[in-house]
Amino acid sequence: ATRTGECVSGGLAVPPVFQLTTTANLCIRNDLGQTVPAQFKVLARWNGLRDNPTKVIKWLLATFPVTIGPSTQKTYYVDLNYNPPGQMTVTQSATEVVVNTGVAVFKIDKTAFTVFKSVSVGGTTVTGGPGSFDMVDSTGGVVSATVTDTAIEESGSVRSVVRQRGTVNLGGLRFTTRWYFHTDRK
Repeated sequence: ATRTGECVSGGLAVPPVFQLTTTANLCIRNDLGQTVPAQFKVLARWNGLRDNPTKVIKWLLATFPVTIGPSTQKTYYVDLNYNPPGQMTVTQSATEVVVNTGVAVFKIDKTAFTVFKSVSVGGTTVTGGPGSFDMVDSTGGVVSATVTDTAIEESGSVRSVVRQRGTVNLGGLRFTTRWYFHTDRK
């Protein structure tokens, strides 16, 4: 099937000879030389912690949308150029995280485990209220979940990740969920 705007992620090894310490000037180019929205995450640095911007980058994670027909191949290149922005934004308040992919807006409740508080596509709400999981124990008793922590693990112009942790009132069971969002995707 034809894939349109399908986000892909891949690791890139960076030789130390490039002396690359920042991703600010990187971009991805398609086989026609056009830049595509992309974001980069430093995974490791040579002789230092990945959070140390004075050390040379060793590994990067690149995420970008790809449009490709069935049974075909395309080549994308990393170029030392500016990083054009994608469409995605992530904001948060004390009670919710809002992810706008450019075509859809997802609201995640930080205080209750509701899957999504609401979802709208093109300005039209497509959910009938907060989502939920119906959980029961082996005797048919209702099991509830409590959110203990909501964090934005990754916030970029192409891909964002929101993590929720919590507990289930069933013998100390804990859970972690991660919601992955990609630019221009519903």
